[in-house]
Amino acid sequence: RKMRNWWFGLFDRMDPIAARNFRKIEFREANDSIAPLETVTEHSVPSTTSSERRHAYTDVEVLEALHAPGSRRVAGVAPQNAQLIISQRWQTVTRWKAQDAELARENDGMRGAIERAKMELREIRLTVDHLLQKKAAEELAMRQRKHNRVLRRVSAHLHELRYEIQSKLDALKSAQAQNYTMKAELAVLQAQIQEECSRADMASPDEVRRAVSQDFRDKIAAMELADCF
Repeated sequence: RKMRNWWFGLFDRMDPIAARNFRKIEFREANDSIAPLETVTEHSVPSTTSSERRHAYTDVEVLEALHAPGSRRVAGVAPQNAQLIISQRWQTVTRWKAQDAELARENDGMRGAIERAKMELREIRLTVDHLLQKKAAEELAMRQRKHNRVLRRVSAHLHELRYEIQSKLDALKSAQAQNYTMKAELAVLQAQIQEECSRADMASPDEVRRAVSQDFRDKIAAMELADCF
């Protein structure tokens, strides 16, 4: 793995085209300020043959190349810092790989949880709809029963009022007719009384009464009392 780490850090020198493609997709943490990304062209380094790319370099060879006088910058990094940068990058790759695996496991678990939650949501939604519909139906039936009771009471009251109005109207008509008849009868009687007074050439019933004795008036009163029984 150590040699692989060295190769990962130095392949820019061995294959600049591949290094340039690598830099396009390279991940770098926000606090990694040691190795700024720089563009390396094919003309900045000598070309590398296929046989050189297949050659495995030893640690000694790599360290010697990095610390040799006049060694150029590799991938924008000073050669003496390459070992530290490579170590940091592989730590980052390892950490992110572990985080990716952990998130993948968590996402797999959440997919199942999401499906179960969707099923539960459908179940609860249907159940709540049923409960609300049932409650609404019960409340509607209760209101209708109450309304029917109120309407029956109002209907009965209207019938009672209709009977009461008719009864009072009949009584009023009878009383009005009786009043008219009695007024007419009273007027006739009063006229007859006055005629009787006129036959005796007297002005009023009181004058007629004063003209007779008290004994006669008492007899008349007794006769009227007897007629009542």
